[in-house]
Amino acid sequence: MLQFPMDDQSIRLAHIQSGNFIKQTLPSADNLREHFAGYHASQWQECDKVDAWDLPENARVLDLGSGLGVLDIIQALRRSDLRFWLVDRSRDEYHDNPILHGSDHPYYNSWLTVEHLIQANGLDRKRFVLQPPDGPWPRELDLIISTWCWCWHLPLEVYIDSVLNSLALGGKLCVDIRHQHFEEISSQISTHMNSQPRITEYQGRPWISDPNPHGYRCCWVRQ
Repeated sequence: MLQFPMDDQSIRLAHIQSGNFIKQTLPSADNLREHFAGYHASQWQECDKVDAWDLPENARVLDLGSGLGVLDIIQALRRSDLRFWLVDRSRDEYHDNPILHGSDHPYYNSWLTVEHLIQANGLDRKRFVLQPPDGPWPRELDLIISTWCWCWHLPLEVYIDSVLNSLALGGKLCVDIRHQHFEEISSQISTHMNSQPRITEYQGRPWISDPNPHGYRCCWVRQ
């Protein structure tokens, strides 16, 4: 069972990162635990549907735009042989300053909360590297994953060179792509990966009325 620190800042960040920040009030601590666990279980399962978590022994994983890194911590609890690089911007305290998503989306990451998460779940801190996006990426990665970040909020060209320099042959790339950009971006990535992706679709937030899927989670194996 995932353990989540329940200090005020962690609760606020969890509330934002799990998509509950638009015209909504904070739930109680007990309700937040249930919501947070359910949200990340569903996100983890979407990755599992496209075989992102089917990794070799001692695999190396980089999560681009990791936020609080909960998907990685869930996987770290399941497999003790994996090592993780969590890549994101961070502040030590929560502020209401906007970021690239727009003025209605506050900043939602703090490495301090990630440190608390790692400790609360009894994981070896040496298995995790926490770094900003402009830090050096490791080579020969087995999985690069970016959920609702690169290829969703940020254009493909921002990180494609870093991904190609770091992802091993046979390694996996798992990203989310908006419906309206899917054909263009997926085609470009397929060319770079020399393969076709496994895909699962989702409708997104329930208040969005759209007959088309809100987006797709895609996973390529680099050939």
